[in-house]
Amino acid sequence: MNSTIYYNEFSKKFDVEQPSKNSCSSQSTTIDVEQPSKNSSSSQSSTNLGYKPISKKLILDRKEVKYVAKGPFVEVCTNETDETDLSLRGYYSDSDLERSGYTKTTPRFKLDLTTDDYDNQLRSFFEKINDIQILKIKGLGDPKKLEMFKKELGKLNINDKFNNLSYLDLSDNALSSDNFIELNDIFLSRINSLKALNLTGNQEFGYKGVRALARSEHMKNLILLNLNATKIGDDGVKELASSKYLKHLSYLNLTSNDITDAGIIALANSENFNYLTIFNLSWNDITDAGVKALADSEIMKRLTKLYLVGNHKNKIGDAGAKALADSKHITKLKLLELSMQNIGDKGVKAIANSEKMENLTTLKLSMNNIGNEGVEAIANSEKMENLTTLLLNSNRTGPDGAKALATSKHMENLTLLNLNYNNIGYKGGKFLADSQYFNYKIKICCGGNKVTSEITQKIYDNFPESCC
Repeated sequence: MNSTIYYNEFSKKFDVEQPSKNSCSSQSTTIDVEQPSKNSSSSQSSTNLGYKPISKKLILDRKEVKYVAKGPFVEVCTNETDETDLSLRGYYSDSDLERSGYTKTTPRFKLDLTTDDYDNQLRSFFEKINDIQILKIKGLGDPKKLEMFKKELGKLNINDKFNNLSYLDLSDNALSSDNFIELNDIFLSRINSLKALNLTGNQEFGYKGVRALARSEHMKNLILLNLNATKIGDDGVKELASSKYLKHLSYLNLTSNDITDAGIIALANSENFNYLTIFNLSWNDITDAGVKALADSEIMKRLTKLYLVGNHKNKIGDAGAKALADSKHITKLKLLELSMQNIGDKGVKAIANSEKMENLTTLKLSMNNIGNEGVEAIANSEKMENLTTLLLNSNRTGPDGAKALATSKHMENLTLLNLNYNNIGYKGGKFLADSQYFNYKIKICCGGNKVTSEITQKIYDNFPESCC
């Protein structure tokens, strides 16, 4: 049974529709449709979504794709042939879905109210009310579209519920706090078991919106909450920390929210976040004091991934890195990102030699102040031998740091090593090229280091995945 990819002439994007409810389990890999007109913008859209034009066809994850114009509300579905298949279609994040416990074959639906065909989409949407498990809605920030959505909701019986809907993506809708409050009352109240909510990019959401969210009983089953770039600030974080409903979160993204140490301290003192496994606090105004409060809290007990990318204001330094390294609560951490901070050799040494960090598989320290001593500490530590990804680009390590990595038996599991824009030079490049310890499949990145073309070619010869 064949699946179909449709080119939506209204949204200028690709929709995917399955011929039957069971088509997600189909073994077919061929998608047969018609070629759009030459005047359509399919070329640009396909490039953005990862399609590669070949003659009059496109190749998507080893599937042949042609086109036909279509606009109604559709199911977006994928076969199990490629883990990147879904994300290439641009509607959902594979990683977010996996965190929510969904598989690649779970039916996904998209309601796009920004198209000229939105009224038909709405009618079709409400006909499928009991089929929807994962839903993305676009266009609710438009008052006219929101009113139409509310009107259609009002036609439902009071007992009609979205019984199977558990993942709701409202990202980039230009939703205001008032919009969300309305949706909470008329829409979220009809969802019995909402597990995942994505509000990324709704910059008018703010404190008032997050206060409504934190105080809503409809959030009681949430395990995934994405509030990236919603401008909630410290006061919004305090609402999350004091919520009586947000008790089961395992994933929380608070990137780019103007959060300071005061907000972090409120989080650290709350019992709401003791089940977190993935926590993203990047691009906020956090200093060593905030990191120390976090490191001393029980939030760290179950964390497997912690993201703390810095911004252009406040920075985390060696003291913050040492606080994490000394945390008595860290036991499961596998990914640590401290990029764009002010961490030097002392901080890196603390991390490299910490027993709490021995489960790390990914360490991202791009754009810091790390020299040879810090890199040597990583290379020489048996606590770092599980690393598969090590990002050290835009630091100040030289040939000795490159030598330490290239000659370390603890670096045998590396599959990605980024040393772009350091000072390793010819000698450092030669050490990398001649390494007897690196995995053959390792990707070495060493651009911006004044490595000669001869050495660069040798790196490519010995480690073909590299990008120097």
